[in-house]
Amino acid sequence: MQGLIQINNEKTGFIDSVSDKPYIPVGVNYYDHETGWAPQIWKQFDENRVRRQFYKMKEYGINAARFFIASTAFLPEKNRIDEIAIEKFDKYIAIAKETDIRIIPTGPDHWEGVPDYCKPDMYCNPDALEAIKTYWEYMAVRYKNEPAIFAWDLRNEPMIYWDSEPMRNGWKKYLKEKYGENVKLTDIPDDEPDENNQLLYDYQLYREQVAYNWTKIQTNTIRNAGDKHLITIGYIQWSFPGFTGNKKPSGYAAFRPSELARLIDFDCPHFYPTLGDPVDPEIKRKNIQYLLDWICYCDLSRPVVLEEFGWYGGGEINEYQPFRSHEDQLDWNRALMEETIGIASGWLNWPFADTTSSTDISKFSGLVTSDLQPKPWGIAFKDYAEKLTQGDIPFKKERVQFTYSEEEFRRLITRGGN
Repeated sequence: MQGLIQINNEKTGFIDSVSDKPYIPVGVNYYDHETGWAPQIWKQFDENRVRRQFYKMKEYGINAARFFIASTAFLPEKNRIDEIAIEKFDKYIAIAKETDIRIIPTGPDHWEGVPDYCKPDMYCNPDALEAIKTYWEYMAVRYKNEPAIFAWDLRNEPMIYWDSEPMRNGWKKYLKEKYGENVKLTDIPDDEPDENNQLLYDYQLYREQVAYNWTKIQTNTIRNAGDKHLITIGYIQWSFPGFTGNKKPSGYAAFRPSELARLIDFDCPHFYPTLGDPVDPEIKRKNIQYLLDWICYCDLSRPVVLEEFGWYGGGEINEYQPFRSHEDQLDWNRALMEETIGIASGWLNWPFADTTSSTDISKFSGLVTSDLQPKPWGIAFKDYAEKLTQGDIPFKKERVQFTYSEEEFRRLITRGGN
């Protein structure tokens, strides 16, 4: 590894700042799958096992690995960084350098529990904001311009809460700032679809303001430390207003890429085929269109990395997700790659290895089995990695920004999506 990864002059991808060589991230979302589910990444950290898995990833052409910081491990109190966790993080840095796999650490999240300072709201509670600032003040100084780190990901799939005491307090302030001191203060609106309701629309814009302020605190902290790493956010696909998680207004994540483009360096949408099982050809087609609309809803004036994607094969998840073959997994993921090469600037599969204790698609969505044996999708992904990182598959497709008019946007976020 040499220089920091930066955005290229064309704003379509990335380069090494020292060698000027293109860098196309083709990798995985990584956790040690042997630590249970949800994975106890830091409580059960095993350096030798992690190193062995990184070397196995390198065999598949992987050059990027995103992994997850646990709040309770790194920041057990709002003003205290845990040195034991930092020692483990340093070992990740060393392993990344050994294997030439750049890492993308997320901001502190709740894989191993929720610390008290994050209650009742991690996005606008003053204690939570103080804590996250403490975290970045430390990390951005200690790891300033460390080339093993590709980018900082502020959090995995953030969604602004609908109701909490800090949200209610901020809502009153928002109304006064928007409509004046004499405005009639109201409680937050009910979380029920009510198309074009003005109060509901105002509340959604307020939620977006909370997301913006939360993001700005972190990006300012990192930049004020002199750290030049790229910064991004792992967007849940409910950041796309056309489809929401629960078909209610609260299902909209309130992280709007076009607004946050002023703060972060590139966009990282996540995508899974939530419109139904892509084994069915028509459902597959609809999912692909949803995927392309979501990618192109992000800010196309700079790179877009498909930071999480995947499907399962080789077993049954539950009664709602029946047995799917290795070929089913290969078919969907190959279609996703073929449709997004030339539009996306990077791809990270979820996850690296099948996780036997998982109750979601992680159980069978790896590139390899739980004992690190190759799967058909893993073999195909290796081929993509080799071709993409050698520049054999150039950007061929026209990147066309997908937008909603303000009227369409208003309708969608007050009714809970399409």
